[in-house]
Amino acid sequence: PLFSEPEMRAAVSFLQLLANTLTRLCYQQALLREHIEELTFLSETSRLLSSSLDPDAILGNIVRTMAQVMGVKACSLRLLADATGELVVKAAYGLSPEYLKKGPVIAAENPHDQAALRGQIIAIDDMQTDAQVRYPHEARREGLVSSLAVGLVAKGKPLGTLHIYTAEPHVFVPEEVRLFRSVADQAALTIHNAQLVEEVVAAGQQQRELAMAAAVQKRLLPAQAPQVPGYEFCGITVPSAQVGGDFHDWIELPGGNWGIAVGDVAGKGVPAAILMASVRTALRAKAEHIYALDHILDHVNRGLAADTEASEFVTLFYGVLDSQARRLTYCTAGHEPPVLVRQGGMQRLAVGGPLLGVSPKARYPFEAIDLKGGDMLFVFSDGAFDATSPQGERFGRPRLLEAIRRHAAGGAQQAVDAILADIQQFAGPGPRADDITLLAVKVL
Repeated sequence: PLFSEPEMRAAVSFLQLLANTLTRLCYQQALLREHIEELTFLSETSRLLSSSLDPDAILGNIVRTMAQVMGVKACSLRLLADATGELVVKAAYGLSPEYLKKGPVIAAENPHDQAALRGQIIAIDDMQTDAQVRYPHEARREGLVSSLAVGLVAKGKPLGTLHIYTAEPHVFVPEEVRLFRSVADQAALTIHNAQLVEEVVAAGQQQRELAMAAAVQKRLLPAQAPQVPGYEFCGITVPSAQVGGDFHDWIELPGGNWGIAVGDVAGKGVPAAILMASVRTALRAKAEHIYALDHILDHVNRGLAADTEASEFVTLFYGVLDSQARRLTYCTAGHEPPVLVRQGGMQRLAVGGPLLGVSPKARYPFEAIDLKGGDMLFVFSDGAFDATSPQGERFGRPRLLEAIRRHAAGGAQQAVDAILADIQQFAGPGPRADDITLLAVKVL
């Protein structure tokens, strides 16, 4: 023989080893090719998902890309509504409008959805017979059989769920499950980033609106108090961080009369600033009637009641000072009663009617008070006593009245400055939740 038996055995062993090596190399090459294809899929998916900043376009890209990458009939994406716990369809691919309207999906009512939101992969072999599928008849009509679901979770926060559906029975292999999760993780991060962008844009818009409201509020406030012989006037409105609807106004009237107004509009931001402007304008338009305070406030009230929502209302103190006769005629419309300090005592000026804008049939009685030298009128908004300390304690009416009593001996400017300093020292340097308006008129 050409080769001996030992040589033949050695040759066979070598060939077997070579065959095994080639087989392993082919298998590794196939795995490498599979990994390369998967990475290519993920790279292309990442590009598609990041190709837009529009939230609707992003969600549409996600469901279309997922269906194409996984080679399935359809895909749907639901986002979790924090207020209701409902998983709301935000995007779908390959599903009919009728199927998408099949009914609500409440996460807490479905074990599959709960598990998916915890990060588990949920595979359903047959949606038409699975006992935990909420709408099996609708799945049959739609031609959906097997499904795979996963929660969209970013930074530990569940955002929603992603589902793919097949038209034929299908058992998802580990490679498909891995790819599905990888794409879903990318999708969750993309959604999270889009939501952050929306929040930043909304915050920027809110800041612009607050700046606009602050500008409106500032323009409508008096630049300085009037100089009236025999009196000292002082008024200040300190806007809050949110910009509310406080205002004060001095209205020069014929015959040495002065209109004195302090108002507080419900709400914050631009709507409150606009409502404040309309109230101020309406008040000034009727102020020439001078002493007919019931007529003036009735006009303002009926206009507000006709043109505003139920949640839009105003508190208002309006008085007319006859500087020559030393007489104050006033009415409070749902406003915190002002205080008249005289001879060491305090008198609350509480005559008036309800909030402006609530009922068109409201009536506003008024009262006239004769003033004496040394008297001081204090008018304020609720922000003066609602100011809170860093520990959450309110400044409160008793502290405010004590501050008024303590500082009333000085002039109007001195008293307002001192009372405001007391409030600000109590509240600390942080942002305030409400405007503070303080107004004082001293009879010399």
